[in-house]
Amino acid sequence: MLYEYKTIVSLQNIDIIMETLSMYGFYNLYYDQPFDAIQYENGYDYQKRLNENVELKIVLEDAEDKTIEATRQHLADILNIELTAIDGQWLKEDKGWQQPFPVIDLSNGWFIKPTIADEELDGKVILFEPPRAFGSGLHGTTQDCLRFILNENLHAKKVLDIGTGSGLLAIAAGWIIATFS
Repeated sequence: MLYEYKTIVSLQNIDIIMETLSMYGFYNLYYDQPFDAIQYENGYDYQKRLNENVELKIVLEDAEDKTIEATRQHLADILNIELTAIDGQWLKEDKGWQQPFPVIDLSNGWFIKPTIADEELDGKVILFEPPRAFGSGLHGTTQDCLRFILNENLHAKKVLDIGTGSGLLAIAAGWIIATFS
């Protein structure tokens, strides 16, 4: 099971703190970078907020009840802070990856079908092992891009998928190129 410790630290010192914790064998460390989103006439940008405190999270894998408090004390000693400045909680096991992933009908005769799906489909199928991140096919923009790609004649063309994510768009383009070459 996973146990997560939390403490508030200065963002200006975060790198040295994380490096120090890594030297003591704490590798699963993360925090959320504070920033402000800025809107311009032609787009967006962001600006980091550098003079803030952040919540540093330290995750201990295979934690046991008997070691939780000792580890908390060890962290307080390493960071030279009061024991009360370190909070903790058990993390629930995320089994979201075990949820069935749907077959996606692109409404143009094409389907994105997870490799574990048993459904018989009447149309062209892209078999795909969907990730739980960008490029799964669930997002509308990915589906729109797929519809565009699958409608194009890519014969004798080269395709570059920048920021490919899962590679779903490149897979579709490769299928079209291979089919019509």
